[in-house]
Amino acid sequence: SFAHPGLDGNNGPSSNGESEDKPTLIIQLRGEMGNHLSSIAHGMGFKWYAEEVFGFEFEVLLRHQTLGTGEKMQDSPKWKPARDSVKKCFPNLQGWNFDRGAQWQEFLDSENRQKEWLPLLTRKYLEYVNGRPWMGVTEKRDEQPAEFQDWNKTLTTLQSLWQRADRPMSKEFSSFFLFRDKGDHAKVSIPFIRSESLENTLVLDNYIDRLKALFAFDFDRCCGEKVPKEDESVFHFRNFATELPNFNYGLEDVSPNQTANVLLQHLQPGDKVAITTRFNNEYLNQQVQALQAKGLQVRVIAGQSGVEDFCFLLRSQKEVVGNYQSSFALWGGMLGDAKAVRFYTIESAKLRSRNGFSDDTILRRFLYKWRHPILSSRIKQVMIPQDTTAP
Repeated sequence: SFAHPGLDGNNGPSSNGESEDKPTLIIQLRGEMGNHLSSIAHGMGFKWYAEEVFGFEFEVLLRHQTLGTGEKMQDSPKWKPARDSVKKCFPNLQGWNFDRGAQWQEFLDSENRQKEWLPLLTRKYLEYVNGRPWMGVTEKRDEQPAEFQDWNKTLTTLQSLWQRADRPMSKEFSSFFLFRDKGDHAKVSIPFIRSESLENTLVLDNYIDRLKALFAFDFDRCCGEKVPKEDESVFHFRNFATELPNFNYGLEDVSPNQTANVLLQHLQPGDKVAITTRFNNEYLNQQVQALQAKGLQVRVIAGQSGVEDFCFLLRSQKEVVGNYQSSFALWGGMLGDAKAVRFYTIESAKLRSRNGFSDDTILRRFLYKWRHPILSSRIKQVMIPQDTTAP
């Protein structure tokens, strides 16, 4: 690693003459269990990259999802069930503190002091690490993978700011770091880095072994009685149309006809398919009927909890099939040992309009060429044009 003055983890004097700990990396959590894993993976991937390439060390804190801003900020109802599922089923995360990073006044004070000190463009480099590009910030993409270029810019910006004579010193607050008790005290550095991305393509490709170790699953505590058959394809039907009927940003499910004749076209009459889903309704029935019409043996895995469905994906031996934009399906496929994992994305005008997706973005995210030998042999990604005739 390459040591940088003031950031080498030795707790030496900073450039403004006062002693301060490592810079703070805030991992912003949101959504349910799958999104929590994605948020943690992105933040930890950034941390590992900073350590390996720049020699930086960070203090990491988790900040759970909130609703509203400023004085109107309040808890999101999703975060506690998500935290409970993660702590129950992932032993290496049981000791992590998921709620102390959301102390309103303490976080807002640090955020406001950073805003007062830095111009907007500089803050954007620190507060949106990657995966949610801010137009005008991203660098040329012709030499290094896009995410790593963004990370390099973030880390070189941090290095420069850390050594400025006018850098504000942190205030001491009640602890909200990962492994500390509530009675301890800690600081949020200024500047701090805020990671709130769910995009993990490069993180997975470079750190899949570390992520599988970090996200080791407790099969004894979190699995149901139902188990995939050895010769069974496991299809996770996310059913976005039911879950997010008013969400208009390119989260579409594969149509029943496309499931049978495009996504699972490699299956032959008599082959077996197990379907996991959280919504057992008419949309699911249409999927089942289309697969049965092709001569496939289909069973719906019903009556399980979310973590039991996740365990079912992990236990799949033949193949896992799911929507790449579903973090639940993503981690169920990536962390398991199925011989094959087939991810699909529906190509639609809504998808391309979200964040101004270009052909280059589509290729890098949804048709990525995996370099890790295990992932390149297991993972297949396909883009399927939206079926405009489907109900």
